[in-house]
Amino acid sequence: MCVQNPYNLPGRSLEEDMIPLCRSEGVGIMVYSPLSLGFLSGFYGLDTPPPAATYWANRLDRYF
Repeated sequence: MCVQNPYNLPGRSLEEDMIPLCRSEGVGIMVYSPLSLGFLSGFYGLDTPPPAATYWANRLDRYF
C-alpha cells in the first residue's frame, strides 16, 4: 500500500505530518509533481511564461 501526494521544493507540507505517519505505519509514498508541474524543470520562468492555453499557465501564480 502507498499514498500519492504532491511533493516538491515549493510544496513540502508532506514533511509535517504525512511522511512521519507513513513511516510509522509502514506505508510507502509515491510523490506527485516533483517538478512542480514543470516549474522546477527550467523550461518555464518569469521571462518565458507558458502559452496561455496550457494547464501550467493557469497555475503559475501558485509559485510566485
